[in-house]
Amino acid sequence: MIDISSEDALTQLMFTFREKCLEGATNLLPEAMYVLATLATIELAWVMLMSEEDRMMLLTKKAVKFSIWGWLVQNWVQGLNLTGMAFLTFQRFGVMAAGSSTAFADPASIGGHGIYIVTNLMNNIFSFSGQASAMGNIGLIILKIFMLFVILGCFFWMAIQLFLTTVEFYMTSTLTQVLVPFGTNKHTAFLAEKSIGSIFSFGVKIMVLEFILCISVPMMLTWQQINAEATDLSPVFRTLLGCLAIAFLTWKAPDVAQGMLSGSPSLSGGDAVGMARGAASVATGNVAGAVASGMRIAGFAKAASNQPGGRTANGNVSLSGTAKNAASLFGHTMNPYAQARTNARHAFGQMRGNQKEDKDATGPKQQSS
Repeated sequence: MIDISSEDALTQLMFTFREKCLEGATNLLPEAMYVLATLATIELAWVMLMSEEDRMMLLTKKAVKFSIWGWLVQNWVQGLNLTGMAFLTFQRFGVMAAGSSTAFADPASIGGHGIYIVTNLMNNIFSFSGQASAMGNIGLIILKIFMLFVILGCFFWMAIQLFLTTVEFYMTSTLTQVLVPFGTNKHTAFLAEKSIGSIFSFGVKIMVLEFILCISVPMMLTWQQINAEATDLSPVFRTLLGCLAIAFLTWKAPDVAQGMLSGSPSLSGGDAVGMARGAASVATGNVAGAVASGMRIAGFAKAASNQPGGRTANGNVSLSGTAKNAASLFGHTMNPYAQARTNARHAFGQMRGNQKEDKDATGPKQQSS
């Protein structure tokens, strides 16, 4: 049972997923062996019926071949746990490349570092002496609180990225167990090749992520000693910049791993510019929406003032009349039935006016005749 209120709730959830994946692999092992036995029977029967070579030699080759694949299926997750060995091996490669001795496999601890840093800086925000001083620096307080939430979001993103990478690896290793036996046949071997390739792809991704975390987390521990003054934003800006840089690296870790496998670069200034451009477009869209809403409100008020009763005899705007007309217009705009009734009345009035004009036009003609 996961205690969601504990400090290591995210790590407990990760371990729960791993245990369920191991149980799932145990449940899938009989099915995987059944698939292997079925493919072996079909291929052996085909060889015995259609081949003209030495059948004893062929049977020996096929027996060795299916024995190797059977050993691979049985030790894919259970037994030697080949996928688990691959996970630990690539993880150790990342730790060794960073010059560290401990792997960061606890996502909850990364989130805990972020909470500690943000709490330390948050205490400095409310260190003003007196309510007058706090009210005089209200803009500074809001800005620092916003930056602290961004810093906390960066730490949470790094923790979630580690959680997702680990869980994704174990899910893949469990579900690909039933695909490994298809490697015995050349027509279905692509399924097994994709399965084995996915394990190595996730292993490289874990290696890259561990390398980034083993370098960045020790630096994060030094940021806990920051003691920012209430009127000094430079320590908070430096912390925010470092957190954004590391969060960006962890976000690009899958692309770095894919670039290593494909032999193409994956990190460039354009990626950071693209991320900043996306944030700027969101902000610009919000500002444009606010401006457009303001223009619509201004046009709505102008239309209400031009209605009967919206102005005084001198031509000045009447606040009471304009407000009454605005309420009436708003009610007709929001109520489709009222708007339809108004449109029907307007159309009926136009029809009566046209009929009257036709009658007035035909009357003189009849009198002249």
